[in-house]
Amino acid sequence: MKNLCFLFLNLSFLCFTSFGQTNVSGNVSGTWTKANSPYIITSDVTVPAGQTLTIQPGVVVQSDAYNDDLLVYGTLLAQGTAADSIRFRGVFVSGNSTHGGTLFFLTGSSSSILDYVAVDRMGDSYYEGAAVYIANGETPTIRNTVVRSSELNDFKIWAGGARNFASVKAVVSVDRGTGGSNAIMPKLGYGSYYRLITDITVGGGQTLTVQPGVVVQSDAYNDDLLVYGTLLAQGTAADSIRFRGVFVSGNSTHGGTIYFHTGSSGSVLDYVVVERMGDTYYEGAAIYVDQGETPTIRNTVVRSSERHDFKIWAGGARNFSNLRAIVDLDRGTGGANATMPKLGYGSYYRLITDITVGGGQTLTIQPGVVVQSADYSDDLRVYGTLLAQGTAADSIHFRGVFVSTNSSHGGTIYFHTGSSGSVLDYVVVDRMGDTYYLGAAISLEASCTIKNTTVKNSELTGIYTKQGSYVFNNCSIYANATWGVYNASTVATDIVDARNCYWGNPTGPYHPTLNPSGTGNKVTDKVLFNPWSQTPGGCMSVTVKSGNWNDPTVWLCGQVPSSTDLVVIRHAVALSGSFTAHAKQVAYETGGSLNLGTNSQIQLGN
Repeated sequence: MKNLCFLFLNLSFLCFTSFGQTNVSGNVSGTWTKANSPYIITSDVTVPAGQTLTIQPGVVVQSDAYNDDLLVYGTLLAQGTAADSIRFRGVFVSGNSTHGGTLFFLTGSSSSILDYVAVDRMGDSYYEGAAVYIANGETPTIRNTVVRSSELNDFKIWAGGARNFASVKAVVSVDRGTGGSNAIMPKLGYGSYYRLITDITVGGGQTLTVQPGVVVQSDAYNDDLLVYGTLLAQGTAADSIRFRGVFVSGNSTHGGTIYFHTGSSGSVLDYVVVERMGDTYYEGAAIYVDQGETPTIRNTVVRSSERHDFKIWAGGARNFSNLRAIVDLDRGTGGANATMPKLGYGSYYRLITDITVGGGQTLTIQPGVVVQSADYSDDLRVYGTLLAQGTAADSIHFRGVFVSTNSSHGGTIYFHTGSSGSVLDYVVVDRMGDTYYLGAAISLEASCTIKNTTVKNSELTGIYTKQGSYVFNNCSIYANATWGVYNASTVATDIVDARNCYWGNPTGPYHPTLNPSGTGNKVTDKVLFNPWSQTPGGCMSVTVKSGNWNDPTVWLCGQVPSSTDLVVIRHAVALSGSFTAHAKQVAYETGGSLNLGTNSQIQLGN
């Protein structure tokens, strides 16, 4: 039964009772009952500020055309039940109006509730194109709700508009950022996801929290997430968060980029999967970290990017851990110290241009790190300090790759003037030193510490010294195409001390006069190489300071010599009283001496 009222031109009302529909328009409040259902929106219906419209379970609300909207400035309470839901539905009218209008939650509507509601065939694209629209700052409660068969968008919301969503079956399009508010994106229902349909900005001082299980889709190359504040996307091992791109056309085959801009260092990605992002139409990176920013990214996989998983500055990965991705470096240290931690299994850093460690800055590379130089022109240039200190169990690797016949090796590690505090320890430098330029894996013009380091497979020269004197301790220099060590200095006193190193063969390095029978890598004049190690990584028992024979810190290898060791004494070494030392053979160099205490002795041979 329906009570129908008509307003005539003389401003009089005529009301009568009829069995059928209830037509509604204009300002509304009160209660819509199942008995008077369906309610037909014949033109815009408005719930004014301060007013409440309650819709009872089982009610059907029909929007007849694209411009027949429900505008909520007050409170809409549409609370159905699991057994008797509420339906909003649109209808096909003509080719210009194939769906109903929009359910607008406008300023003042945050107390509204949709529960056990179905929204079907709403959101005609002639105007807003959304079945449900949520204005900036509004957070209505929407749960146990299905939105389907919309012409373009099920929802159009700001980044925090879904704060009070739960068990929603729909695609939730995000077309505005955080504005001046913190925002939360909770998990939706099964198969549902958020969709970025333009750039979304997390403003400075604001936080966007993405909860476990959320899926965020970037629809095109220019639908980016721009973080100037804080992004907290913290999933769990059982319920990760996913950012994904999609194929749209030949010009847009991947999603956009997650940008960590100035002010975003407090951001966290944890248990996150980033897939098919980073379209090359613009930046070409799935994740971009701005100069000086250090977001925390851990337990995260980045895959199927069009070109770059990450593009960062040299210190942008300071707080990375357990990562599965290729991390591309396209900027140096800038004005800051930087740290490159170990990534996850199979992951590595890649130099995609020259990377500079500026004067006065320090780049620390932690044990286990792998750094790849993508081609001959991708160099590491050190004007400050490079601390690449691996361990015997977890070395650091610099490696080049074959790109083409013009770039068959990686670039060069340059230690320029001012880099004398640098250290390479337990480092492997492999397939670096393309001949397109210098052809050396390592170029030295400052006195750095290089020990326990392997340099191999360069296209021309392993280590090139331009000026100064150097000591290489317990290094392996072999399989370089022409030279193991090339001393290019014209100063007579610039000596390279590469004794106790391995050269690729037990016969030692080749030198035309000092070791013509050596078949290892060649060395130039002013390179000391005798004695040499017989095996790669073989540590010789050579003194590094004065002290007692039985003090492990006196010896290069960190252990007291045994009866099988060839011993080289370069310092004053003492045998304490009643002590017996053992060695296979002992050689003395300038400054070396052995002082025997009372009843002490040295036994030679096995």
